[in-house]
Amino acid sequence: MELNPSNGTKCHIEAVEVMVILPQTTHNIGNTLSATHALEKKQNREMLLKVIEVVQYLSRQGIALRGHYEVESNFMQLLQLRGKDDPRVASEENK
Repeated sequence: MELNPSNGTKCHIEAVEVMVILPQTTHNIGNTLSATHALEKKQNREMLLKVIEVVQYLSRQGIALRGHYEVESNFMQLLQLRGKDDPRVASEENK
């Protein structure tokens, strides 16, 4: 008995969807996660560079990073100032 692969039964249609159509319409989760991870790393590097710039500025000026309270520290005040120009800095400051 010979099987006809295009007989149109419900089982055959579902098998074709799973094996042929589904892989063409979905994305590889590994690639998606990798792209997301790469974007997150890039954003973290940019934020780290901004923090380093703040520390370098305070060091060059001979200004202490700490204050009596963390919220009032020179470091946090300068980050808040930078947050006015770049909203990402302000959002990261709250983390």
